[in-house]
Amino acid sequence: MRVIFSLILTLCMCTSLAQTSERIDSLEGVLNGEPPPVDTVKVTILNKLCAAYMGNDQDKAIDYGKAALELATAISDYEGMASSLNTLGTIYDDLGSYDKALDNYQRSILIYRQLGDKLGMARVYSNIGVNYGMQADYESALKNYIKSLKLKEEILAKGEDNSIKQGVANTLNNIGLIYWQQGKLDKALAEHEKALKINIELRTAGPTNLINKRETAQTYNNIGTIYFYKEEYKDAIGYFIMAKLIREEIGDKRLIAQSINNIGGVYFYLENYEKATESFYKAYQILKEVDDKKGMIGCLLNIGEIYSIKEYYDKAIDYTNQALAIAREIGSKNDVKRAYQNLAVLYAHDNSYPEAYAYHQKYTAIKDSILNEKSEQAQSRLTTIYETEKKERELELISKDNALKEAELGKQNTIIWSGALGLLLVAALAFFIYTGYRQKHKANALLKEQNDEITRQKEELAKLSLVAEKTDSGVVIADREGKIEWINDGFVRMIGYDYQEFIDHFGGSLSEISSNPDIEKVLEEIIREKKSYSHDSSYITKNGELMWTSSTITPVFEEGGELNKIVTVYNDITELKIAEEQIREKNEEITDSIRYAEGIQAAMMPR
Repeated sequence: MRVIFSLILTLCMCTSLAQTSERIDSLEGVLNGEPPPVDTVKVTILNKLCAAYMGNDQDKAIDYGKAALELATAISDYEGMASSLNTLGTIYDDLGSYDKALDNYQRSILIYRQLGDKLGMARVYSNIGVNYGMQADYESALKNYIKSLKLKEEILAKGEDNSIKQGVANTLNNIGLIYWQQGKLDKALAEHEKALKINIELRTAGPTNLINKRETAQTYNNIGTIYFYKEEYKDAIGYFIMAKLIREEIGDKRLIAQSINNIGGVYFYLENYEKATESFYKAYQILKEVDDKKGMIGCLLNIGEIYSIKEYYDKAIDYTNQALAIAREIGSKNDVKRAYQNLAVLYAHDNSYPEAYAYHQKYTAIKDSILNEKSEQAQSRLTTIYETEKKERELELISKDNALKEAELGKQNTIIWSGALGLLLVAALAFFIYTGYRQKHKANALLKEQNDEITRQKEELAKLSLVAEKTDSGVVIADREGKIEWINDGFVRMIGYDYQEFIDHFGGSLSEISSNPDIEKVLEEIIREKKSYSHDSSYITKNGELMWTSSTITPVFEEGGELNKIVTVYNDITELKIAEEQIREKNEEITDSIRYAEGIQAAMMPR
């Protein structure tokens, strides 16, 4: 089913809940008081202030987080370093700086691993899952959530801990959301129901626990969402109402508005437009109180959709323009895109074709801009994945190296101890020299083997970093000569040909498959300038249909500056091209009509 209104789902981030202003004042009082706190306590306070300001004043949160990290590094407080890096990562996620966030998470998880802190690692893996989920890289998100879940279950196996059980429920919720994103509704429902069972058990044990109340309401909300997409609206509205009741207990206005919005969505699909409008407007008023501009945009667009269906186009345009103004104010490109698209349709319905065409042009421009950004982010994400896996593998090898060093140290202690045995001095010395030579020889051989393994893994990871097997976009990888080495499943789905069929039909190089007559010059330029190039191209698919793609060609260089691979990412824009052609034809009809009218008028005027 196609959902045309804003349905709100929620993810679980492993950070502290926002603190009250009184709590912040208290922490800042201790931080700046006399006598000043010792450095380790100061790191803890700075990290708490970073988490407290997160979501309310991000600049201040980042300042406190960086101060905590700097001090923790100076005094070798590794736990404080890992905590500040993790919290900074969640802030960068909120700001949409996903690469920065991943860098902080990677550094955090390396420290937690060295400390042997499984809970810390589990929290960071969960947040990495959230990061990839936000970027629509669902396979990577699922992989990290499962890592987090396994670590939490290992901890629980050693003894009951309600806070860990809550963490398990949160991770199950997030796994359910990933399955929902992938369209696996039954799997998603199963994960959310597991989470709900845990949350209800915990709520029975501690009915006043605020964190559990939030998570229970969140789980009800997510189950309602799954039932909504299964078109089981009676069950959906029941779960949304349960979420709303718990959120009213908590008194969180933003989340109450979320539940009301979702209830309005159910009424919308039941075609009860009066109740739907009432719900969306009520949610909008609450979100306006708490200055949640992102939520306000969704509600205004929802109301606009209803007035469009009722053919009250003036009202629909008014509400959509209100949403557009807020989206521009906060720089939300996806919301601006949706508003432009809706306005183009509304003006067309209202027979205002010049305005419809103008907004369609704006919609096309911002859609292309978002597509280009996504292509760049995909390239950056592949590099980040490569760096992450490389660091993890290198850390494993470092651990093995440390074990060798410990073995060597043990050997040296044995030599010293044996040297004290005077009667056996000569025999012991000869024995340990021989033993030491053999162990050193073995250690050198093992280190060489490990170095060879690192080299092999780097080469393997370099390929992995280029392979976007799970993306919906098409990906073609060519060697430095432009010869095609690999195409992903997404490209096979787009074009209809598998690798060998594609090579046989179109050719084996980038210059042969491109419809751009200047492709050779383009390739020379991007390699010389070390930059990407985007253009539109067309192909005839295996089933004989014309397909238009927006493609971005990116050269990938080795550390020494030599060209390694050439990666091309394709996005299907056929529907966009068809829509543009329809608008162009409509515009020509309007222009012809005007000219025809002008001709009649000129003929009727006296000469």
